[in-house]
Amino acid sequence: MRFMVRIALLLLPLSLFSQTEIYNFYKLDTYNGLSHNQVTAMLKDHDGFLWVGTLSGLNRYDGYSCRVFRKNYNDSSSLLDNGIQSLYELPDGKMWVMTMGGPCIYDSHTEKFDANYDGYLHALGLPSGYGIAKDKLYHTYQVLGAESVAIGSLNSLQKYYFTIDAFNENGVAKGKNIIEVK
Repeated sequence: MRFMVRIALLLLPLSLFSQTEIYNFYKLDTYNGLSHNQVTAMLKDHDGFLWVGTLSGLNRYDGYSCRVFRKNYNDSSSLLDNGIQSLYELPDGKMWVMTMGGPCIYDSHTEKFDANYDGYLHALGLPSGYGIAKDKLYHTYQVLGAESVAIGSLNSLQKYYFTIDAFNENGVAKGKNIIEVK
């Protein structure tokens, strides 16, 4: 019996295999379609596209090639600026694109950009905001306004309005004390 146990223990390492999946890595740079080698933002959307923001436009990579979106001065539905700062996925196939020229909303159905982000926020029932961000766990949307913040996921939303103790002549909060939260 002991002999059989020893044989089984000796053969056990032979039955263990290393990782069988093969991962292929590819270098994505300007030689194969990327608009610029300095990447400033990345996002993988619900359709599986990899979005890469650079200093020279927004790139959509499908696993084979890049489609580059850039500012076109003759087209009001193009990017506001080629310098991309951040990307966030939104409901209904839309994406928040923060450029150096300001935010815009990309619609994947029309493949156009809309600079009227306040209209989009109001359509979602959110207050006008200066920006949108996600927490470190990438599951909470936060729309920040001068006197409000809306926090929630795509399914539920909590709106909080607060009062700050002082504003300067431009309407920017100069005080650091929140007096009231509603």
